[in-house]
Amino acid sequence: MSLSDLASIGSLVSGVAVLISLVYLALQIRQSERNQRAIIQQARASRTADVLIGIAQPGIIESYYKVADGDEDVSLIDTRRFGSLFRASLYGFEDAYFQHKNGLLDDNAFASTVGSIRYVLYWPGVRASWKLQRAMHDEGFATLMDRLLQEAMAGSAASIGPAQELSVWREMVAAEKAAVPGAP
Repeated sequence: MSLSDLASIGSLVSGVAVLISLVYLALQIRQSERNQRAIIQQARASRTADVLIGIAQPGIIESYYKVADGDEDVSLIDTRRFGSLFRASLYGFEDAYFQHKNGLLDDNAFASTVGSIRYVLYWPGVRASWKLQRAMHDEGFATLMDRLLQEAMAGSAASIGPAQELSVWREMVAAEKAAVPGAP
């Protein structure tokens, strides 16, 4: 074997090694992207759970839903507490909006966020709080929120209103009990 043949073999081996390295690098990048998306989703879920747990605390939940329902028998402290918790939710919604806009949050995850926004915008106290806080947010996000607010006011969003929530829940529980004979 001549020196030229050895150089050709060495060049071939080198090319194969580079190709294997590129394939490995592509797999690593793909896995890193998956991990990043999982971290983003986990952070969204944790942030949402934290807000919901905060709302569910005794003494807070009662005033929170009185304000959300638009009850006129609320105090300034009630509205401020509600405004703070709602603002925390809004920052989470806005973060999801930015992540989706930047390609970091897929369409299904963003649709879940939009569905949550649609649901809460049925409550008159939420709509009023949004209007008070609108100026604190990105204009693109504010435009999305305004559109969803208009849909909620027109009754076009797929949700039940706060007045029907308990009766619908009771009907659904009765249906579930009837679906499984002998269940408690």
